[in-house]
Amino acid sequence: MRAGASQSRLLYLFHLAFRRGTVRLPEAAGSDIYFQAGLVTLVGLTAENAILIVEFAMEKLRQGMPLMDATIEAARLRFRPIVMTSLAFIVGTLPLALSSSAGSNSRHIIGTTVVGEMVSATVIGVLFIPIFFYLVVRIKQRFSKNLS
Repeated sequence: MRAGASQSRLLYLFHLAFRRGTVRLPEAAGSDIYFQAGLVTLVGLTAENAILIVEFAMEKLRQGMPLMDATIEAARLRFRPIVMTSLAFIVGTLPLALSSSAGSNSRHIIGTTVVGEMVSATVIGVLFIPIFFYLVVRIKQRFSKNLS
């Protein structure tokens, strides 16, 4: 196989995975057990990433660091491990998404679901979890000052 053909197949795979995981989510969510199994796996890994960012930020707050600095430091410290874990997970599921043997439909469904959602969950998570943490803690601090 030519190098260009494998690159175009990989790009097509990411396109399919993104469409399957994000655009067609409502239509496929109730109808396919493989799709649902892939989503359960993704929820677990995404929740773990969010918990780790929040725990690091809370630890920095307990050490006396200002909220903005603690949030940025937690996001900076957890960025590389989150991206490395997500990339390993994505690369590990590529054979499922690229399968073309007999009975590969189920592997293809779970592979494209996991690859597409993991890409979007990683990008969204790395960007928005620190922002939401900052906003929630800031609102909590304002309400606790008003109640005192």
